[in-house]
Amino acid sequence: MPRFPNFDPSIDECLTLKISAINSWGHLKPGLDIYSASYNWSRNGKRIASIGYSIRTISEDLKRMTLDYKSHGTPVSYTVDIVGIITNLGNGKRWYFLCPHTGERCMNLICPSGSNYFYHRTAFPHLMYESQKKSKEYRRMEAAFGWMFEEDRLQQQLHKKFRKSHYRGEPTSLVRKVERLRRSFPKKERLLREFERKIIVK
Repeated sequence: MPRFPNFDPSIDECLTLKISAINSWGHLKPGLDIYSASYNWSRNGKRIASIGYSIRTISEDLKRMTLDYKSHGTPVSYTVDIVGIITNLGNGKRWYFLCPHTGERCMNLICPSGSNYFYHRTAFPHLMYESQKKSKEYRRMEAAFGWMFEEDRLQQQLHKKFRKSHYRGEPTSLVRKVERLRRSFPKKERLLREFERKIIVK
């Protein structure tokens, strides 16, 4: 009988702190201090976890976030620095966590099952993304057939309300992505026929 791999939970299944969420709530506004806020996780409409946090402004480009919660019944409290970096276009600032364990600048911090802390994913080298846990044969099939559905997915995004196809007379990045995908169809179709022939030979 074949042995099935015994993988750890994937990165996708971990509790994840997202800087984008905290920013969207307005908690990173200049000079603003936040007290007694909470970050919640839900599944199927039911809350599964919650932690408390506060954010203190240190300087124009630095904020200090204090996480305060219980993990497996044990009180946990530590700080995570948040840094603001001017974008390459110079039209705004992007905020990042500084992982308290690795020092990595990142958009997300994760807490796997069994851990008490939120760190950058590189602090948990045994974890993989869900896609990495798929078998080699499954990934080959996904590479061969996945493009058939990719255009539909992109077209749905393109036709969302208020979505523009052009900006200042030039096609948007989404339109260019659709065009590149279409140009790749002949090559992908050849690969698909080769894949089908291999299946028939087997």
